[in-house]
Amino acid sequence: MKLHDLHHVATGYDTTWTGEAEIGAWEIGAGCGRYWAAWMLNLGATGVGMLHAPRREWRAFIRGRRSKSLYDRAFSEDMLQWSVRDLRAHLRLIVR
Repeated sequence: MKLHDLHHVATGYDTTWTGEAEIGAWEIGAGCGRYWAAWMLNLGATGVGMLHAPRREWRAFIRGRRSKSLYDRAFSEDMLQWSVRDLRAHLRLIVR
């Protein structure tokens, strides 16, 4: 959950239903690694989002394909010290 929350901070997607669907699509695009729970939750959220905001979902997915996620590593308390700018740079994230 902490890595997911850091993704919210970096991407700017909020915690509304639509925002959760967007972050789900972004994380699928960027890759959830071996975090099977993230894959399952994100697939569910993305399914819901496709009904409510399909264009936003698609844009988030494409944005994720051009980025990387934090799911390639274990959470570390040190990550909480990263600036948003450094976090975005690490994720190769294009600011929208």
